Amino acid sequence: MSSQFFKLSYPPSNPHGYCKVDHLQGIDDLWAVGQGASLRENPPGRITMAMHEDEPTNTVLPDNVRNTDSLLIVSPRVRAFLQQRAVGHIEFLPLDILDHKGNVASGEYSIAHLTDHVDCIDVAASGVTWANQGLATQRILDLNELTIDSSRVPQDRELFFPRYFAETPIVRAELAEALKAAGFTNMKFRAVASSGE
Repeated sequence: MSSQFFKLSYPPSNPHGYCKVDHLQGIDDLWAVGQGASLRENPPGRITMAMHEDEPTNTVLPDNVRNTDSLLIVSPRVRAFLQQRAVGHIEFLPLDILDHKGNVASGEYSIAHLTDHVDCIDVAASGVTWANQGLATQRILDLNELTIDSSRVPQDRELFFPRYFAETPIVRAELAEALKAAGFTNMKFRAVASSGE
């Protein structure tokens, strides 16, 4: 991998029948989650997500679970890996994944809630269109190509969401290599352009 940063996403095809989940229940303040606010002082209760009703035959639980809420949902294996590596700025929120009948398919998964989003997007190079004005409500509506200003990413940040654009987790190259080597399922790494080197 020659790039410095990668998007953590999913393979384009799904030959193994990995499930997708939606209908997040149990977190009231999704805005706070989307902004990377810590939930440590006021943790949610039981959190559930259900397998997508439009994909009734996709029931296999992978290490990285596709979902409709731009969340990072990980298996116990991935959670243990990230904890052992001491990847910072993550709060693991226990998640019950429900099958298509509403029964618990697994209670061992977690939402890896990435806190303290990094203000690192090169706005000019990315071709950003803002949805709102003012820091309190500002978010990116659209961009041409995500470009990370590497000079604004602290060296200790291996896994994070860019501030104002919590659409897909960004992984530093070293961690991406380690995740690939570990053989976790349903992970795809796509290079992200960078500036500021």
